[in-house]
Amino acid sequence: CCSGGEGLAMRKANKKGIFFTFAAIALSIIIILSFNVYTGYRLKDKMETIGIRVDTMNNFIKDLEEDVENVIFISGFRGLLSLEDFLMYENSAGEPPKFLGDLGTTLDGAFEEAFKQGTINSKNMKMMENNTFLNWTQKMKVQANKTGIILDFTINDVAISHSEPWKVGVSVNLRINVKDKKNTASWTINKVFTKKIN
Repeated sequence: CCSGGEGLAMRKANKKGIFFTFAAIALSIIIILSFNVYTGYRLKDKMETIGIRVDTMNNFIKDLEEDVENVIFISGFRGLLSLEDFLMYENSAGEPPKFLGDLGTTLDGAFEEAFKQGTINSKNMKMMENNTFLNWTQKMKVQANKTGIILDFTINDVAISHSEPWKVGVSVNLRINVKDKKNTASWTINKVFTKKIN
């Protein structure tokens, strides 16, 4: 009698134990699946955010590269006119003509100085005021910063050449570093930009 009752109690206890084990396993599976689904959505959202950020930076760089050529034309054209003004100022009537070499500079050196800094032999050229290449790079850095982009320029070389009878070629060897403030993406562009000026 007693042994039969103990066996029945043990069977009931085993059934309860199995039920609680299955319940614990089911609950664990539900928790794991919920966590995986939540993590998957977070990862998907993060990937979409990164994709949008990279796309925005890529469009910024494309626009920047197009703008560089326009700035080369504007600064180059004004630089050439500044060279002319400088020579007219330095050459007085009745004296033998002075060339850039006579004035302590060269064509390449004077043009590069005017193009980048707005001066020739450290003399400010009015035509270059707020129109230098370095002035433009500073403006672009400010614009990039507003969109969360760190932008840096290195001007390796500025060259001027007489490419055609009525055209002057201006080439700028430029290194552009672009980086997202959150370190999502970065680019380094080494390129020679060339523009012809009539």
